[in-house]
Amino acid sequence: MLCRPIAAQQPDEALVGELARLLAAADARLFDASLLEAALRSADRGVRRQAALAAGRIGDAAAASILLPALSDSDATVQANAAFSLGLLKSTSAVPALLELVRAVPAAQQDAPQAEAATALARIGGGEAGRALHDILGNGSTPGVATPRAASAALVAAWRLGDRGLVGPITGYADDPDPVVRWHALYALGRLRAPKGAAALVAGLRDPDARVRAVAARGLTRALLDSARIQWKKRG
Repeated sequence: MLCRPIAAQQPDEALVGELARLLAAADARLFDASLLEAALRSADRGVRRQAALAAGRIGDAAAASILLPALSDSDATVQANAAFSLGLLKSTSAVPALLELVRAVPAAQQDAPQAEAATALARIGGGEAGRALHDILGNGSTPGVATPRAASAALVAAWRLGDRGLVGPITGYADDPDPVVRWHALYALGRLRAPKGAAALVAGLRDPDARVRAVAARGLTRALLDSARIQWKKRG
């Protein structure tokens, strides 16, 4: 005798099937606009989350326009996944929407979506994305105000642009009260190899936080110190 599935099981089976199709499409790098669009409109946030990731992993630039509405999804993880995927796609058309995602949330309330949006801007690169990162970073830390998540994420990813014009704003975070923000700033300065950032890296060698000191040490080279006209002191 065959047992018919109870009603409560049927939606679960449908969701499993939808998730399986998304995973298969991502694994095969197969772009299916109708599949992604339907999944991003799903009532189930788990399906929407997976769809937002799959769109980026498939790697087809045509997915960018499908992902943009997901930046305003009611679920923060869907927003974050969509921003991450837009960064993977390096979609310059997404720059205004990613910056708006950061601006739409008060600094003290920023979370994963805003951090992923800032990181995506760095991955996308180009003049417009660079200006957006300048906007996010401002002139450095504000005394008495915790550095927002987006700015912290922008710091650690900003080196990807190769824009030495960002050295000034980044250096403005090198003495932030938060050691995570400080090492993010020094990491970027070390990767950019700009003479104007060398002094901050040298100062970082005396930071009370071991992680900050380690990042500063990795970022310093003889060539960088010479170009910045900072005397090389050999430790023996």
